[in-house]
Amino acid sequence: ASKRSSGLHFSHGRGIALDQHPDITNIYPGGSQPSHLQRNKTERRRLQGLQRTLTISSVNREPVIPKGLREKFDLWIINEGGRQLFFGVWVFLHLLVAVFGFIHYSLKDISVGARSIFGITFPIARTAALVLHVDVIFILLPVCRIFVSILRRTPLNDIIPFDKNITFHKATAWSIVVGSAVHIIAHMFNFYKLVMVNPDAKTTGQRVVSFLAANFFTGPGATGWVITAALGIMVWFAMEKRRRAHFEWFWYS
Repeated sequence: ASKRSSGLHFSHGRGIALDQHPDITNIYPGGSQPSHLQRNKTERRRLQGLQRTLTISSVNREPVIPKGLREKFDLWIINEGGRQLFFGVWVFLHLLVAVFGFIHYSLKDISVGARSIFGITFPIARTAALVLHVDVIFILLPVCRIFVSILRRTPLNDIIPFDKNITFHKATAWSIVVGSAVHIIAHMFNFYKLVMVNPDAKTTGQRVVSFLAANFFTGPGATGWVITAALGIMVWFAMEKRRRAHFEWFWYS
């Protein structure tokens, strides 16, 4: 009589090799193996047969190769396309703000006097400040954990990389550093040109004093250097080496 197999038996007739396994062989004389051990061996044999079947099928499976542009685009979107697209939009936004800001400050009627004194460095400084305003909007958003956790459950998570919030925070921070450097350098040229047209600064010493006064004894100059010092402290302690060694300094800065 043929022996009917259980519907839960997955060994497919290849249980002979498993019987030789040291975990399955019966070490009790006379077949007096406890029933609970026999059940454990039976379940182990089923699982091993199932795992072997899944392993063989996964090894023999051919990789899916996209054929058309549509399939390649869909595969790219599923993997990293959405996140790369979002970062590209972020870069494009900065370029857009910089271009339109430079055109605006180069053609603005109220800035004719400033442009006649400072030249091209005036719209460069103002454009860098405008880009910094955009970065300040985004710098704290990635580290709002509760808000990011809520947005991660929405369909926006397929496009916006909320799981890369720290990376986005770092990219925005470095954008602020670059924009601040451009802004400071442009204003240094502006202060130099302002000193050169100052009728009271005729000697080299007077011009140096006037340059330092414009930097540290005027409202825009003094507040600008205070903000720059604060930014430098934050960037210094945000470096990975110093952040790991003195995290409390990074936290309070």
